[in-house]
Amino acid sequence: MAADAGAAGYGGAGLHPLSSLQEELQCVLPEGTRLIDSGAAIARRTAWLLEHEAPDAKSSDENKAFCMALTAETEQLLPVLRRYGFSTLEKLPL
Repeated sequence: MAADAGAAGYGGAGLHPLSSLQEELQCVLPEGTRLIDSGAAIARRTAWLLEHEAPDAKSSDENKAFCMALTAETEQLLPVLRRYGFSTLEKLPL
């Protein structure tokens, strides 16, 4: 499996690097082992905690979200950012 991923490259066979890593891990782990993407679970739990456990943590200051570049893709984030209380999206000055 590892030789296949290296020979084709991660993008060569249309594989995402994490998919290939998951496949390689499944080959060496005991049968029945399930791999869990904790990033999505952490994001859900953080959103829940912010909504339910810290409702008084809001201030009167404007909430701003920052990004490395303002692009069409980052602009698409605005509706979700607004839902979580971020009124503007600004390019981070470096």
